Amino acid sequence: MSTTSKYPPGQDSAGDINTKIVVAGPPFNPNPNEPLPVRMEIHDLLKDAELKNLYILGMEEMQTMDWKDRLSWYQLAGIHGGPYEAWDRETDKSGERRGRYCTHSSKLFISWHRAYLAVFEQALHKCIQNVLVSKKYPVSVERMKVLKPLADNFRMPYWDWAKYPFIPAEFKQKTIKVIRGNGVEEELPLNPLFSYKHPDRPEPQHPKDGHPDGWGTLERFEPMSAQTSRADGNLQNVLAIGNTRDSKHYGANLKQVTHIGETFASFSTNRWTPNGVSSDYDSLEAIHDWLHGAVGGDMGSVAHAAFDPIFMLHHTNVDRLGALWQALHPKLAKSWETFEGDSSTFWTEGTKESPTTPLIPFRRAKEEYWNTIDTRDFTRFGYTYPELTGWKSNQTEQEAKSLRNSVATKVRKLYGPAQISLAKSAPQPTEKFLQKIVETSPEVAELSVSGIPVEAIASLVSPIVTAPQPIIIPQPLLELAETPTHSEYFTNLRAPKHAFGGSFVVHVFLGAITTDSASRASDPNLVGSWAVFATDVKSTGGCANCNDQAAESTAVTGSVPLTGALLERGWYGNDQLTEGYLKDNLNWSFHNGPNLAEELALDRLEGMLKVFVTKAQVTKPTDETGLPVYTDWNPVPEITEQKTTGTGPSDTEGYST
Repeated sequence: MSTTSKYPPGQDSAGDINTKIVVAGPPFNPNPNEPLPVRMEIHDLLKDAELKNLYILGMEEMQTMDWKDRLSWYQLAGIHGGPYEAWDRETDKSGERRGRYCTHSSKLFISWHRAYLAVFEQALHKCIQNVLVSKKYPVSVERMKVLKPLADNFRMPYWDWAKYPFIPAEFKQKTIKVIRGNGVEEELPLNPLFSYKHPDRPEPQHPKDGHPDGWGTLERFEPMSAQTSRADGNLQNVLAIGNTRDSKHYGANLKQVTHIGETFASFSTNRWTPNGVSSDYDSLEAIHDWLHGAVGGDMGSVAHAAFDPIFMLHHTNVDRLGALWQALHPKLAKSWETFEGDSSTFWTEGTKESPTTPLIPFRRAKEEYWNTIDTRDFTRFGYTYPELTGWKSNQTEQEAKSLRNSVATKVRKLYGPAQISLAKSAPQPTEKFLQKIVETSPEVAELSVSGIPVEAIASLVSPIVTAPQPIIIPQPLLELAETPTHSEYFTNLRAPKHAFGGSFVVHVFLGAITTDSASRASDPNLVGSWAVFATDVKSTGGCANCNDQAAESTAVTGSVPLTGALLERGWYGNDQLTEGYLKDNLNWSFHNGPNLAEELALDRLEGMLKVFVTKAQVTKPTDETGLPVYTDWNPVPEITEQKTTGTGPSDTEGYST
């Protein structure tokens, strides 16, 4: 790690240290007729040897800059959490230069992080340019012709963890090979995609949130399969996310959130707004929190997360999902400009968060900050995404509709239809399930009375799933598979964010829970998890935002989809039977502490954790550009009322007799 600056006194890579940094993203051609550079999915970027090499060299350059440089890895990562120092001398509402800027559980979540990504991308782009003009490793004229256009158009990659539920191999290697500008191959002893070496500085002390021995060199946990023993009790050491059922759950949640969202505010934040409905418990921020918890280690700590090289990949994908939602819901564009926060902002005492709240510390001009309205058009920062190359700053209504249809088609292709299709998705129903249908459905019972045994019904239902050609099946069963509407079930969860000493997770199961609490994340009955990314305000001092939320006992929410798991188990298609099964088999466990390895008994959480099941009627789209329509959200308190921390009719939000 470099400890001295290569710039003259009073200067750093951004110029005069007394002049505020303007966040603009990398340089780009503002001509609306010229295509914008595209942020690539990381797996696609890594397939291109030249781009991969530039990316690694740029990351190395950024991580080895003088730590005091405002555009160094250390300084930019520190904006998000520790070491809680002012970046570019910006202050909070107390007037103190102490950093702590992040906006979690806030309606500013998407817009603040969008500006944050822009300055990080601005710095990384500059580092890649520096690599090309390095005197130590001079690039030949011929090589420069190849590399310069790639460097000019380079944008930060994103990790689409719903499509690729595993971390790329290059991010799990302690060392990595690069080709220097002079053509010489070299193996880097510290892979900048895997680790980051913190500067050796005596003051101030880094917050030890999760780091009893100090910070030192950050290295991500080694990947483990979901079946590997977790004798160390580390529930978060699940980098082989693709081996867990939990990744399926968040594929479902991604589809749910990009297709649900009545306003920008409800889509953006996990902060609970007590409004008497059960349809808005999920959010983009809730999904964001889950990935932090799933990767674990430093990514699971608000104070440390941004120092992990995978942090920006994750947040670039979160920004992409926000942009996809914008394109899918053009009629809701104005909701970016009309929301009102639920509490006073931590920047200006006595006011509420709003679309014009300054996104400190990010300036769009020397005397002006970015705000949410400004960031709605992400192309102002000089980038786009593969699905959004048709985005225009000032779209006509017809252009917005055309883009929406294009994006809907691409999302369906990427992640599958955003609704359950019994005919295509369901496994063969179990005999027990079919027997219950025979007992409770007059139409199917009629078939049984006519001499068709349960086994025969099973043989008739099975081809619905497997046969390549249509077959003749009993009409009641055909209607069950092909109805234009169906019910979908969700476990809704709510808890005070800062009541548990930092981040926490609730695992949701259908069936018995393993007795080994350290193996809950790989339990075969696990159907999903709700993770909350939170600061331990007592040990770190917290940011002003966190302290305000802790004082107000701010609650956050999340949702775990159940329908896919019900299909897997053959308990879907008859609401009465499904709800009876959920009443008998739905369970959950709560974990917090270092690496979320400590389990708290649910009876200690009464009055804090709230869990209930809600269902919605989903109308399937009629063509590939359509979106499913979720209506008639109705909680089913009978499922959870007899369970510890489960809610009943009197305290289930959205339920009325």
